[in-house]
Amino acid sequence: MGKIKFVTDSASDIPPELAQELDIDIIPFSIEIDGVIYKENVDFTPREFYKLMEKAKSIPTTAQIPTSNYLQVFERYYQKGYDLLMLVSLASTASSTYERAVEAREIFYDRHPEALKDYDIRVIDSKSFSIAYGIPVMESARMHRNGATVNDILFFLDDWFNSFECYFTAFSFKYIKQSGRISAGRALVGELISIRPILSIIDGAFNVIKKVHGDNAVLKTFSSLAAHRIREGSVYGILAGTYQGISEKLEKLLTAQFGRKPFGVFNVGSAIAINSGPDMLGFGFLGEYRRSKRCPEELGKYQK
Repeated sequence: MGKIKFVTDSASDIPPELAQELDIDIIPFSIEIDGVIYKENVDFTPREFYKLMEKAKSIPTTAQIPTSNYLQVFERYYQKGYDLLMLVSLASTASSTYERAVEAREIFYDRHPEALKDYDIRVIDSKSFSIAYGIPVMESARMHRNGATVNDILFFLDDWFNSFECYFTAFSFKYIKQSGRISAGRALVGELISIRPILSIIDGAFNVIKKVHGDNAVLKTFSSLAAHRIREGSVYGILAGTYQGISEKLEKLLTAQFGRKPFGVFNVGSAIAINSGPDMLGFGFLGEYRRSKRCPEELGKYQK
C-alpha cells in the first residue's frame, strides 16, 4: 500500500514541530477558559496553557471534536489520493471522539461507496491518553517512512495498545479539589502531609494503586513499577508538568536503571492537566500483552 496518512488529536501531546516533521495531521480539541474558546496547540503551547489555568476563575473544559471535523479530514486525504488513513483517537472510555470519528467514517463511505475499494480508513481506539498514544503514532510514521509494511505497523500498534501501562501522580490537590473529585478537607490534609496518589491508566481505566508520602517515594515507586513490569528492551516515555526538577530526577533515575534514555520527555497537555493540574509527573512503558489472541489485521478495520 502506497500513501499512508497518520492522523490523531491534540490530546496525544505530540509536539507540533514533531508532527510537522513526521507529516502527522493533528486535529485540535477546543478548550473553553472563562468563556473564551481556544484551539489546543494552535492558540497556546502547553506552558502557556498552564499560565491560563492559574489565572482562570473556573476549571477549563474541553469540547468534543465534531463529526464534521473528522469528515473534512477524511475527504481531504481522499481527494489527495491517499490509500490508507490511520486515525488514532483518545481513549473511548474518556471521550466520545472515537465514536465521532467512527460516525464520520460511516458517513464518508455512504457518500463515497466507490472508495471502499481503494481508500482504507482505520479508526483506532488507543485506550490510552497523552503520549501513551502520541509515541506510537510518531513511531508508526517513522516506520512508514523507513519502508515498513502496513501489517508491520498494525502489528506494532496492536501490541502497543494492548501492552502499554501508564502511571502518574499529582503534586497539588488544587484542581482535583475544584473538580469535585475530593472534598476540600481531604485536599488540605493531603497537601499538609504530602500525600502523592499513584494512579495507573491501563486499557482506558484510571485506578489509584497506591498512596505514598513525599516526592522521593514517588520516584522510588515509579522505579519499582518499571523494574517489575516493564518488558525487556521496551521504550519508555516521561510526561512532565510544572513541578520543578522532578521530571529531570525521574529521567536520571530511569536512565541509570535501564542504561538508556527515554523516548522523550513531553509536556502534559490540557486533557490531563485539566484533571490533575499541571503539577504532575507521569511515565509509561510496554508491559505484558493483555489479549489472548493477536489479530492486528483487524485493528480499526471498517465493516460495511
